[in-house]
Amino acid sequence: MHAVLLSEALLTNRQLLVTAREEERSRLRRDLHDELGPTLAGLAMQLNGLQEVLREEPDTAAERMARLEAVARQALDDVRQISRELRPRPWTSSDW
Repeated sequence: MHAVLLSEALLTNRQLLVTAREEERSRLRRDLHDELGPTLAGLAMQLNGLQEVLREEPDTAAERMARLEAVARQALDDVRQISRELRPRPWTSSDW
């Protein structure tokens, strides 16, 4: 009887783990698709249009480049944050 109960508990815990993993994958997909993807697409579009401005209005182009650099740095920070969130959190005594 004890073995049956342990087996059922193991199956339940395995299902909880699979569910948690899928929820995390879903969150990661959402973060990448809804936040980072549009940011990078916007950067690419703005950089593409910057070539003409660079020839005709160098001062304006310099200002835009500074703003685009800030957006790129923020996107990089977002990637780093997402990456950090993928690591398992350290165990603490309250987890027992």
